[in-house]
Amino acid sequence: MRHRQATEGRYQYVHSCVDSTYEDIQALQASEKDIGVDAFRRAIGTQAWRELQANLGYDRDFPISRDWAVRYGKGTYRGVPCYFCRHSRIEYIFTLDGKLGPSEAL
Repeated sequence: MRHRQATEGRYQYVHSCVDSTYEDIQALQASEKDIGVDAFRRAIGTQAWRELQANLGYDRDFPISRDWAVRYGKGTYRGVPCYFCRHSRIEYIFTLDGKLGPSEAL
């Protein structure tokens, strides 16, 4: 069995709440628990963490760690365990192995 490198996380980005449904986001929010940045970073892995920060416009001059408005959580999204980053009231959702179950909207 091959060991997963320490920089790889089991949780993969699927989409943001903008590309989801009202029902799925409501269910996610009902299941959410606040977590710290370190737990979030471990769950998604180093590479995904770097990509997320860059895509949100963070850099050395303004690291994500200095933004008081960013929050991290875990919960269930479309029947799958997930971690998410809430930035400017938008959830960026990472599910276990990138899986998605059926939508609540169906």
